[in-house]
Amino acid sequence: CTPCPYCHGASYVKSVQSVIYEILADARKQRNRQDSGKDLTLRVNPEVANELKARTNTYLSELEQTLDTSVLVSSDVSLHSSQFDIQ
Repeated sequence: CTPCPYCHGASYVKSVQSVIYEILADARKQRNRQDSGKDLTLRVNPEVANELKARTNTYLSELEQTLDTSVLVSSDVSLHSSQFDIQ
């Protein structure tokens, strides 16, 4: 967890890494339900998008390998830091 940026630290929210681990876990659950080869869009909070796109980790490639398709990461400021949507 990290201090909440919405209430200026009065509470805690999930860390960026925790949200990414949830995305990967959700992808593992969905992998057999997705059409293989169909491109997907992942809408996430900008902080999560920055971490997914960083060259210093393999989260995005792991996600694409799990879903067996390419994934476009879309930064959406309207999403809470712990929300995501795979379409």
